[in-house]
Amino acid sequence: MKRLLLIAASAACVLPLLCGRADAITLTFNDLTELVTVDVSSPLPAGVTVQTQAGATSESLIVVITGAFLAATEPATFTLGLTELPGLQIVSDTIQLVKQETGLAVIFTSDTESGLGTCANISCQPEANPDGSGVANPFITRPLLTGAGAPISGGLVINAFSDSPERSDRVPEPTTLLLLGSALTGLGVLRYRRSRGR
Repeated sequence: MKRLLLIAASAACVLPLLCGRADAITLTFNDLTELVTVDVSSPLPAGVTVQTQAGATSESLIVVITGAFLAATEPATFTLGLTELPGLQIVSDTIQLVKQETGLAVIFTSDTESGLGTCANISCQPEANPDGSGVANPFITRPLLTGAGAPISGGLVINAFSDSPERSDRVPEPTTLLLLGSALTGLGVLRYRRSRGR
């Protein structure tokens, strides 16, 4: 039992480090399948709501944040291009911030058929974490304000897991997951039978 509690405590300490600042509004996009998903940090600050909308393609997603505002000094639209390898100039994915009257929209787009251009006109960062761990980078961090102009602690942190070659080999294949699930089920059945035999 002590071992289980130790594992749970360790996980509780490590997970916030992987997901950005605990007091921030953190969005983590995941493009390791054909369908992009997003995880949103919880709980959100008072008065802030988050809605997810379908993007232009199956590999695009729009997150609308209401009640949290970028400062007036921030551009109305900001686009960050993500490249699959450090040093490359061809954009694979983009993260776009768009100011709105009630808050802002965050648009993640990955692997469009027509291509997303190069880093010539927009700011770019490599998708892969330089340490090779596959952990998402905090690609964008921005200060946020309430409607009254008060700062929201931690601001906005946007992470992205992409299907770039560096990370695709770290995603378990379906057969691997099936074997693992079967083994765990078998162990559960074996333990149940032993406990019933007592």
